[in-house]
Amino acid sequence: MSSIKKIISSSIWYTISNVITKGIGFLTAPIFARIMSKNQFGAYSNFITWLNLLATVVSANLYVSVNRAKLDFPKELDNYCSSILLFGTGITSFFYIITGLKVSFFEQLFSMEAFYIHIMFIYLLVQPALEIFQIKQRVLYEYKISVILSIIATLVTTLTSVILVLTIEDKFKGRVIGYILPLIILNSALYLYFGIKGKTFNLDYCKYAFRYSWPFIPHLLATYILSASDRIMITNFCGNDYTAIYTMACNCMSIATLFLTSLNNAITPWIFEKLNCKEENQIRKVTFPYCIIFFLIVQMAFLISPELLWILGGTQYVEAKFAIVPLLTSIIMQFAYCLYVNIEQYSGRTWAIALGTTIAAGTNIGLNLFLLPQYGYWIAAYTTLVGYIVLFFVHYLFVKMIGYKNIYNDKIVFIMIIIAILEQPLILFLYNYVSIRYFILAVELLILGCLYPKARLLVK
Repeated sequence: MSSIKKIISSSIWYTISNVITKGIGFLTAPIFARIMSKNQFGAYSNFITWLNLLATVVSANLYVSVNRAKLDFPKELDNYCSSILLFGTGITSFFYIITGLKVSFFEQLFSMEAFYIHIMFIYLLVQPALEIFQIKQRVLYEYKISVILSIIATLVTTLTSVILVLTIEDKFKGRVIGYILPLIILNSALYLYFGIKGKTFNLDYCKYAFRYSWPFIPHLLATYILSASDRIMITNFCGNDYTAIYTMACNCMSIATLFLTSLNNAITPWIFEKLNCKEENQIRKVTFPYCIIFFLIVQMAFLISPELLWILGGTQYVEAKFAIVPLLTSIIMQFAYCLYVNIEQYSGRTWAIALGTTIAAGTNIGLNLFLLPQYGYWIAAYTTLVGYIVLFFVHYLFVKMIGYKNIYNDKIVFIMIIIAILEQPLILFLYNYVSIRYFILAVELLILGCLYPKARLLVK
């Protein structure tokens, strides 16, 4: 298979995989929302928030270096992956020991019992194995095994969770164990795979990975704080019930997030290659169709959000629709800033990525501390949007400062952002008129259909 065909096939199948795995989550969300109480649903959301937050810190995020290592160590990638996996486990073990020595303090900090803290860390010890495996497959434009593993993992964790939630009295515990246990088994198997393939431990690879990855720790931590601190702070200020409502709005937002993740994961290796070959004009040509297609996808998510809320959670979560509009607008800001972060990653200015994200996260937390007690849980959606606006401008300006001035068609990016921000009152108004919303939805689907031949030609 030619390299171009491999890239296209890989991109398509990773997108399909993301749609399937997220789709399974959408289909089962109504089951959990109706079986679990709001308090239990909110407690699980708090658990997942802390799990993802700790995953950003305790493994040093060494996996982010695999993209670059493919260019620097193309023939030694297996050895590289096994070395950084073992090194990451050592770092996680250090954090686990510290947590175990003061577990009562962390019980209060995390708002959960010690049992859940221990099961969380047991998973985190092996969790990077799947991340490293999937990134390795992606940079090599291989997809079959990775896609199969993703779908199997989602099916098994979902099925196990549903069975345990339906059969045991403590539904929160059933949800946690049903999700974590299958992933521990899968990641342990991949850990063994890397041990067999890599065979050696190379300290130089670990130093390389740490130098590249450590600036990503504050970046990814701040990014996650920017997207997830809302739920932690809502739990503290408003309680688990309101965390559950806000989480339901975030679940609806995931329909756009999965397209963002899929598209960015698919295009990042291609952008790296074009920058490496000094073919920036090829990247600029892609900006317009790339932005338009994603913008239309988010618009469709706007239009179906009230019905999606009802399907996922029922009438008890309908009020979450007021948080969906700014949250979906935040997805457009994420899409825009990812364009420029990709350039910073390629250039090796990872410290700048960390600085920008830290500023944005600090803005978000500061606004939440001031506004949440006064206005309630829904204001967190708007503070998140403000944080992502700040994040976009920081990365945009820095990319210009380091000399990458004409990589993208910036005019198109700014037009997309301005429309997304200004249209929010109109979207909220349209939530009262079902027929008008679905007429607009039909028009947007028609536009996407008309764009398909041009997009297909561009990909070729």
